[in-house]
Amino acid sequence: MIIRLFRNIRLYLIGDIKLNNIFHLFHIVIISNGKVIIGKNVKLFRGSILKVNNGLLQIDGNVQIGYNVRFSVNDTHIKENVRINQNSIISGNVTIEDNVVISPFVSFISDKHSFDNKDYSVDMNDSQFGMKIGKIHVDRNTYIGAYSLILGNINIGNNCIVDANCYLKDCTIEPYKIVASKKIIKIKDRI
Repeated sequence: MIIRLFRNIRLYLIGDIKLNNIFHLFHIVIISNGKVIIGKNVKLFRGSILKVNNGLLQIDGNVQIGYNVRFSVNDTHIKENVRINQNSIISGNVTIEDNVVISPFVSFISDKHSFDNKDYSVDMNDSQFGMKIGKIHVDRNTYIGAYSLILGNINIGNNCIVDANCYLKDCTIEPYKIVASKKIIKIKDRI
């Protein structure tokens, strides 16, 4: 189904989708083999794609999803007052609690490829053995810095700060912690 809202505003809807008083919809694509529930006062900006694979994508009220944000999810819940800035990726099973700010170019990927047979390609392994799906949970009042990569099974506690360019994989961050980027290693002076 294609809904033409105004002259230059289009929304593409496929699947079981429930929309409640969405604030903005500019060139958005929503594809669902599962279920999509979008709450009140959600701002979806141009170029965002919401794809649900046999699960549920629930976005609660007062959420802002920036330009070109990509969702490819199984079971994902974005709770109240969350801001996801432009060009971010959310893939797999992800829960983001209230009042979380996600900077631009952040990736949340809970899926893991299968490498069970060393003689097979990645695609062949995935089709024969299946992808391993983890769970990412970001607790309330947390800030995720730009260009961070969050992979696998992750639990980030409440009131945490994840610095820019962080790489987190299969770990738990306790509440009220600051996680910094890798150390800067001095190679040599330019002079």
